[in-house]
Amino acid sequence: MWLFLICLLPNIFIATDENLALNTYLYLAITLIFLFYIGKVLYYSYQDINTVNIVICICSGFVVSLIIFELIFGFNPLYEHFIENPFYERYILGRVRPMSTLFNPAPLASYLLLSLPFSIYELIRKNLKKICGFIVFFISVPCFILTFCRSSYLGFLFILSLFLLIKMKYKTNFTCSCIFINRPSPQHGRIRTVL
Repeated sequence: MWLFLICLLPNIFIATDENLALNTYLYLAITLIFLFYIGKVLYYSYQDINTVNIVICICSGFVVSLIIFELIFGFNPLYEHFIENPFYERYILGRVRPMSTLFNPAPLASYLLLSLPFSIYELIRKNLKKICGFIVFFISVPCFILTFCRSSYLGFLFILSLFLLIKMKYKTNFTCSCIFINRPSPQHGRIRTVL
């Protein structure tokens, strides 16, 4: 966390609007520090770990249910009636790219990507919470794909690669990497490298 904040710091001095960059950095840094240390305290006991995981699963379930509503009905009641969203018309007209509660498909994809491990954790357990993990995981994955966010896809590929490396599944890792990195180009009918 500290390394991440230190790496972001020099960007303040090269930004076109230094005041806005400083305010954004301070907001991000303060939020991240509080969340990091609150999470660290909560993860000391096994009971607290279970509580945090189920709360994150429930929050993800709420976000995903709004995505499903958005995809089926083609509008988001949150941005239609309550909150002004400058990106709303761009992503809701034509082919809908869901935004849910996060204003934009890109942060939504990041949120879903980061919440997937919590639902997987609940999914592999042997109690009634497994049902919650199962539902959230299998609804979150298609919603994650429908955000069409390439950076989060690459994040997913990176997490998958690390997991397969830890499990020493080198052939599977190589195969998955090849599938994600190269795909046929719809315009030219030839292989195009994504990275």
